[in-house]
Amino acid sequence: MVAAIENEETRLIRELNDLVRGSTLKSDQAIAELRGVVDAHDKALQAQAQLRHDVDAMATDFRKGIKQILARNIDGPTSRGSYRGGFASRDQARHFGLAFLGHVLGMESARKRLAEEGVEIRAMGEGTDSAGGFLVPEEFQASIIRLVELYGVFRRNVLVVPMSRDRQLWPKRTGGLTVYCPGEGVAPTKSDVTLGQVALTAKKWMTLTAVSRELEEDAAIAIAELVLDEIALALATKEDLCGFKGDGTSTYFGITGVLGHGSTTNQACAATDTTFALACKWKYLTGCIGSLPTWALLRARYYFHRSVFWQHVVGQVDSSGQPIVKFVTTAGSDAPLQLGGATPLLLGFPVELVDCLPTTADTAISTVAWLFGSLWRSWMLGARREMTIDQSKEFLFDTDQVAVRGVQRVDIVASAAEGVCKTTTAAA
Repeated sequence: MVAAIENEETRLIRELNDLVRGSTLKSDQAIAELRGVVDAHDKALQAQAQLRHDVDAMATDFRKGIKQILARNIDGPTSRGSYRGGFASRDQARHFGLAFLGHVLGMESARKRLAEEGVEIRAMGEGTDSAGGFLVPEEFQASIIRLVELYGVFRRNVLVVPMSRDRQLWPKRTGGLTVYCPGEGVAPTKSDVTLGQVALTAKKWMTLTAVSRELEEDAAIAIAELVLDEIALALATKEDLCGFKGDGTSTYFGITGVLGHGSTTNQACAATDTTFALACKWKYLTGCIGSLPTWALLRARYYFHRSVFWQHVVGQVDSSGQPIVKFVTTAGSDAPLQLGGATPLLLGFPVELVDCLPTTADTAISTVAWLFGSLWRSWMLGARREMTIDQSKEFLFDTDQVAVRGVQRVDIVASAAEGVCKTTTAAA
């Protein structure tokens, strides 16, 4: 009896041990699996943290790159030779600033410093209609015009003709020579180039900004950059508005621009294509090329508002699946509005982004969606060389500021408006 009890006890103990070992093994397996899950989670968190770190680093590098592209680095006393502003050199910027301080704001010490450095700036005479200022020398005007071309689209693509007086006639080509094949001993038939005339009437354009009266000579470069930048940006904006959107009214100084000119070639969309998205279809992007005369393809470009270009053109592919828009980088490119130097090409033609053209928000029936053609062969911008900057002592007196006015004389006319094609959405 005792033996039987001991055997039963031994069996029970053995079964209990087996149960304990089994439970322990399952627990160890569960713990191992849990540790695997935790380890995988930790690795995922580490990978996510590394990805975030990499993205932050890329964003930082991107911001630095954008700042390098857009920001102006104006050197100070401790960074000689690093000037990258709007003038040809640091000295030219300083001379312009001193001329502005001396002749516009009347600072005698600035005029003396210019004289000591042998720089002659032609001040405006007493007979002018302003209380003070100076005639901007040609080397300074070149810097202003360069920035106007940088900020604006119309001037850098149109044919700019110099004007020596306020009204001037310029020839335009309306026909060509004829080629004959005369027989031996037969005189060729005479033919002449047919020329018309374009009348340019330079109108006075003025822009107004303000600067503080509390200025020192040490601020000459900064003042030069401020005045240069503000005047150039204002002129570029107005030239684009008049050149592209001018409707002949006083708002646009009597100028009729590309959109409103009666001779501009028009590519009308099919009856159901009433939106900008439909007006940017492949058949219209290619069709405009065939709508123009061959001579209008010289220096031809596409002109879009950036919203239309990015939303409706970029992203399209051709029949082989290749993007129809390609971006090329040209060494020394000077077009900040074109992606910091990268120029978009559409069907091999450059694309210009124009702020004053219709946007996607303007989508409507019978509306111009975009342009294609050669402004250089179709339009003229006449410019008088003389540019002046002067000031008013009374205006803004209560804020201790000086009102500064920049004046130029220009005109914009069509010489062969049919060299530009506008694509217009259909009527409802």
